[in-house]
Amino acid sequence: MPASKAKNLSSLFRTAVKTTTTTAAATAAATATATTTSSSSSFSTPAQDATLKHFVSSVDTSSSPTASISNFIKRRYVKVKSPKSSSSRSTETSFSSSLPILNLEPLSDSEDSTKQLSREISSILSGGESLSSPDLQGADDGEDIVEKVLNIPWFSNLSHNHISLHRKEVSRERKQKWVYKSSQGNRFNRLISMCGQKLGTETTIQVFGKLGRETGVKEYNALIGLCVQRVRRSDDEDAALEQIHMAFRLFESMREQGFQIEEDTYGQFLLYLIEMGMEQEFHFFCGVIGKDNPRSLPRLGYYEMLLWIGVNNEEKIQELCKYIAVDNGGDNSALRENYLLALCESDRKKELLQLLEIVDIMKLSPPNSVANIFRSLGRLSLESSAENFLMAFKNYNYEAENISNFISSYVVSIPNLAVEDVISKFKNFHAKLEVTPSSSSYAELITYCCDSLKVHAALDLVDEMCEVGLTLSIEVLHSILHATEESCEFNLVRRIYSVICHQDMTPNNETFRSMINLCVRMKDYEGAYGMLEDLEKMNLTPTANMYNAIMAGYFRDKNTYGALMVLRKMELADVKPDSQDVQLSDKQL
Repeated sequence: MPASKAKNLSSLFRTAVKTTTTTAAATAAATATATTTSSSSSFSTPAQDATLKHFVSSVDTSSSPTASISNFIKRRYVKVKSPKSSSSRSTETSFSSSLPILNLEPLSDSEDSTKQLSREISSILSGGESLSSPDLQGADDGEDIVEKVLNIPWFSNLSHNHISLHRKEVSRERKQKWVYKSSQGNRFNRLISMCGQKLGTETTIQVFGKLGRETGVKEYNALIGLCVQRVRRSDDEDAALEQIHMAFRLFESMREQGFQIEEDTYGQFLLYLIEMGMEQEFHFFCGVIGKDNPRSLPRLGYYEMLLWIGVNNEEKIQELCKYIAVDNGGDNSALRENYLLALCESDRKKELLQLLEIVDIMKLSPPNSVANIFRSLGRLSLESSAENFLMAFKNYNYEAENISNFISSYVVSIPNLAVEDVISKFKNFHAKLEVTPSSSSYAELITYCCDSLKVHAALDLVDEMCEVGLTLSIEVLHSILHATEESCEFNLVRRIYSVICHQDMTPNNETFRSMINLCVRMKDYEGAYGMLEDLEKMNLTPTANMYNAIMAGYFRDKNTYGALMVLRKMELADVKPDSQDVQLSDKQL
């Protein structure tokens, strides 16, 4: 764009900002009044919530010192509450409640100035042509004229030399859309969290409604998670009570909109109640969840067992253990299974051993549940029991792949055992049971080695997998690459790259970015550029992150010429650096 056009546009935009600011200030009072009324009608206040009032009034104040929700919170909070009045609220809550609802309606007073601004912009973009030029004839009014001007393609006639460039632009745009689609879940959760912190939960829901975005399960999960975070951080019982009540209203709102409350929604909240030992609140919310989704009752049994274990209620624990032991052939097998899994995760050795003598774990489903039992046996160092169960699965003609997975689940859970000994036990169990290791069991063992930063041992296991013809996933290699960087054994990148080439694996852009970064960390810039050239052989396109990894190495070496050469190569490869990367380069240079 010519300098004169850019200057004119800049002046117009500055004028538009000033106009919008003045108009917004004039309508602030009316907006605040209207939006405050809208806010009060969207959600009921705690005093207006009949369901929760019924629960609070049902608590017997004469029989227990924990007669109210407030007393429950006050009694069980770890932090000491600072002296405040009973009507006080945290700064965060006050800030959220005092904010007016955002008015997203257009400002009618600025309509004429907006049209004028649009006409002037369109005049600049059209090269100073008059709006009455022949190309613009046929428009009915000013808005149609502006729309027609702004819809004129900037690249109306692509020459032969620019066809390749245009194709690359289209390809880059598609990749950007794919990257956004694959990462938008995490970004949206962060957006919800930020809006909830700044605006408050109620206002956030209303703002997304004004934007035409329906509040779905993901939004509710993020908001409930925000309530849990706030109540964990708060040392004010009133503020904590308000957040618990807000979570309840979110549950109720989900039910009203026809959503079923699944574990992804209620799990985080129930775990908090268990952590704080809030028994009555726990059962109250379980009643709300079970009423809406009866299919969740077996899974709620898992949290119930965790609750009794958390508050050390031995009577209740033994009662549920007896329920697990009695198999009446009914439809409660899923409930008994969840009780047993909670015992396994809590490592209740005595009860677990008693139940394993009675319960037939070979009837448990899915195999992941059995794997959790073997992990518990590993944490408790019950090798004889683990070996007996594995032999029983072998004699039962259980699938060899699942047996191999049970072995890996057991050995990686044994505490205070060297990595070499874990690998040795893994191989000995397979040899004794005459079972071939599976790809997934190898993957779990390799991940265990990477978590311990034993990269050489992990690569030895990779070689074993390749020798027996097992499939190696690219995700496993990513964990090895990460451990290689963490352990500063950068030279192992050559061995990893050799595995990729010899096994005809299909790496992705993240794989190459990690390998290029490792080459740069050991100052092998020639090897890093060589990997960029090998991308074409695998039908991959270099990305800005790959070049950035090389550029970062030159900056660490204070090699300005090398960094400039990277920018030159990016231009030749038609890879555009991000604006942040350019700013960083300018600072370094």
